Amino acid sequence: MKKLLLLLTCILAFFGIYEHFCAQRALAGNTVTTRLLLPWVSGSDVAYASLLTVANTGVDPFTARATSGTCALDLFYNGVDYTGSLPSLAPGAQTTVQPSTVINSFPLQNSGQRGYLFITCNFPLAHAQLEFINPAGVVTFVPAYVVPPNRTALSGPEQLLR
Repeated sequence: MKKLLLLLTCILAFFGIYEHFCAQRALAGNTVTTRLLLPWVSGSDVAYASLLTVANTGVDPFTARATSGTCALDLFYNGVDYTGSLPSLAPGAQTTVQPSTVINSFPLQNSGQRGYLFITCNFPLAHAQLEFINPAGVVTFVPAYVVPPNRTALSGPEQLLR
């Protein structure tokens, strides 16, 4: 009898956990905000160029959630938040900019230093990447991670989606 009770408890716990994660995935898919993290960002140093590309993928064969919107940028460097924004992006559009041209008082220009960048778009299905181009023309891509919408300061360790 105890084994049966233990088995039923395990099954209920499994379905409870499964339902929780399915609900969180559904919640992430229904949000009207997308928050992205680029774990390291640089300025356009003497030897390297840095380009940020953000896309509004609201028009594709997989979804019909066409919404225009803007993106706020928060660059963190040495404990300071440097802010900026991108112009409105229509569904299916993308923009490529140098971070130094859209972030106020950009601290990384020609410094050789790195910071991290949060991109908060007021439309679903935003995606981003950073490209570093060295003097020889070699490009290194840094993809942005999706920060799930249920993330709060008290919810435990940060969980990122790629």
